[in-house]
Amino acid sequence: MEDLFVFADGTIRCEGLTDTSGLKRLLLSGRISPTDPAHRNLPPEPTRWRSRRAAPLTPEGFLLEVMDRIEALNNRPTSTNRCWDAILCYRDDPTEPHRLALRAAYLKVPPHLRIHVLGDMDRQDRPLRILTTDIGQAVDGDGPVVTAFMHQQTLDYFIRAEEPRPTPPAPHTVALPDLDVADLLARAQEHSPSTRLSVLADLLRTRIARHPELTEALLSTGGSPLHYAHPVSPYWKSRLPHLLELIRSELSTPDGSTHP
Repeated sequence: MEDLFVFADGTIRCEGLTDTSGLKRLLLSGRISPTDPAHRNLPPEPTRWRSRRAAPLTPEGFLLEVMDRIEALNNRPTSTNRCWDAILCYRDDPTEPHRLALRAAYLKVPPHLRIHVLGDMDRQDRPLRILTTDIGQAVDGDGPVVTAFMHQQTLDYFIRAEEPRPTPPAPHTVALPDLDVADLLARAQEHSPSTRLSVLADLLRTRIARHPELTEALLSTGGSPLHYAHPVSPYWKSRLPHLLELIRSELSTPDGSTHP
């Protein structure tokens, strides 16, 4: 596994220095992969429309995510920001050109991140999938056939909000020098893919419980999304912050226990 570093000037460090064009060539050649080749894919679900899974992480989606990270480092709008601009534009003036512009903006969001665009755990990105599907076509190819009434109902989902949705809070970088995450990840990697998350969660709980300063640091982040700045493999890139958020939630329970 190789750590990938992205810098504000567009430089990318992975097997040497490159840029987004070079990263694209590396991904297309198969020389590097954003996923663990040993990771077993989940079985397909009956329908895409009913699925609650994110789209699979692909080289193309990973490249889009890297490009978004460069935009964010430069305080420029990311694909999610631009998608929200298109949502609000269509909400305020629901014409066909604005709907098509919304579809274009939505499709530029990395596929594996689209379910998070609206910040709605129940509906995920279904309102956008309905609005960006033409009338008479089935959403996702296997979902309901879209009607003008469905478009209007879905548009009401955005109109009902009295104010535009706020920009999601910036990720909180956690400084946990005593956590020694490299050691914990190495120990978790020794287990099968189906148990690694559970093993790492237990290792994190045990380590944090032994260091009160780690507990204090986690709780100080409040409810902000977490970002772990120490280099980790792509496999753990999103999983590690989510485990830390889970443990933070457990630490916030009345009895302060790190276990459910």
